[in-house]
Amino acid sequence: MNYGVFSGGKRLRALLTATVYSYYKEPLERILPYACAIELIHSYSLIHDDLPSMDNDDERRGKPTAHKRFGEAAAILAGDALLTKAFEIMAADIFTEFSPAKVLAMRNIARAAGAEGMVGGQVLDIAGSPEVVEMERKKTGELFRVCLETGALIGGADNAAEVDALGRDLGLAFQIKDDIDDYGEDKVTYVTKFGLQRSKKDFNGLREKILSAGLFGGSPASELVAGVLGDAFEEN
Repeated sequence: MNYGVFSGGKRLRALLTATVYSYYKEPLERILPYACAIELIHSYSLIHDDLPSMDNDDERRGKPTAHKRFGEAAAILAGDALLTKAFEIMAADIFTEFSPAKVLAMRNIARAAGAEGMVGGQVLDIAGSPEVVEMERKKTGELFRVCLETGALIGGADNAAEVDALGRDLGLAFQIKDDIDDYGEDKVTYVTKFGLQRSKKDFNGLREKILSAGLFGGSPASELVAGVLGDAFEEN
């Protein structure tokens, strides 16, 4: 479990959750159980995605994948335990200080991680579904979306619909960018479906839409969103 969580990575999902919350409310400590829970869910998904029955990867971030390091059975169990731990952390926080917003946030995180979100997207991926946009919105986009939603919901935001829409676009834009950066790999992606030029154009369009919305008004949250998107691509 420690190997999967602490083997590197940018912690983008946890950071997005926390910084969006901090735009609306303080202290930051109140959002940390949910930011950490989302990071544990993301870490479990990577362990399982790397398995021989899924993407069958030998390395992640320059290190052996969990099943290569500890064996396939241990990797499966570590992923299971991380997913379960995420809900233990959130439930413990709700028990300590109850609020309906926290319960709703936990329910929404469960939906984003499950059959209607990340797991459903992975099913489409391994099935080679031609519905690439739906696959990427679910597999990657839903967890990004729920990060922003969770921060706004627990922070008491009054513009939840705008935050939700931005989160959906951010998740898809992030995955398109990742597909462009990995162009040439032998798997079904946005780039293999629509081509490199269309993918760059679509990313740039989403990027401009997100940044021009100015949703978080120059705060650390808006700076982080811009950093996640990075620079626009040359379309030639």
